[in-house]
Amino acid sequence: MCGAAAALGLSEDALLAEDAAAAAPAWQTLSMMRYQARASVPEQGVFAAGAHKDRFCCLTILANTPGSRGLEALTDYGVWYEVPPKPGCFIVNVGSLLELWSGGRFPACVHRVVNYSGAERYSIAFFRGNAPSTVVRPLLPPVGDGDVRAGAHANGVSSSSTSTSSSSTHTGSAAEVTADCTTLYQPVLFGEYLKGFGAAFNKPVPAAAPTTVAKVAG
Repeated sequence: MCGAAAALGLSEDALLAEDAAAAAPAWQTLSMMRYQARASVPEQGVFAAGAHKDRFCCLTILANTPGSRGLEALTDYGVWYEVPPKPGCFIVNVGSLLELWSGGRFPACVHRVVNYSGAERYSIAFFRGNAPSTVVRPLLPPVGDGDVRAGAHANGVSSSSTSTSSSSTHTGSAAEVTADCTTLYQPVLFGEYLKGFGAAFNKPVPAAAPTTVAKVAG
């Protein structure tokens, strides 16, 4: 979190301070999730977990078993990439709350889980979020035309994207999301933020996004 804040040009404790300043205690839960013993068929829209962003959090840190398959991330240019775990490394996803705090400069990662083996899969997840009455807000002006956002990385090549949205087009609350899952960066109660994102992420990824899967070297 300190590194993300520094990359945004904020003080290193800026994001931690937002969390600590919440007026009410945070909520937290530990969940066990079981994925059915059913092989995924991406061409038919059958997945272990469909395309989504992690809306509860700033960062998702994953310690997957080396050699396992399943996690795929959607790049800015519309290709799904497998994300293979590496020994001694964590996989880190940017969540939607960090996207909101950064004004869109750290876009949340759209990802899915594909069950290639057809075997059962278990995942234990710890979730922590702000109280519903807490106001979450961008700490920087919303990303606008010409502003560079953090891009996807594949095979060691960085692909930056430029937002086509400007602050003048941002109306309504941050809980409202366009069809392409772009956040409208405005202060909003965390409870309202979650309700809006829940509705948006029940929608499939736009049909224009291809289902081609490319493997990342290494």
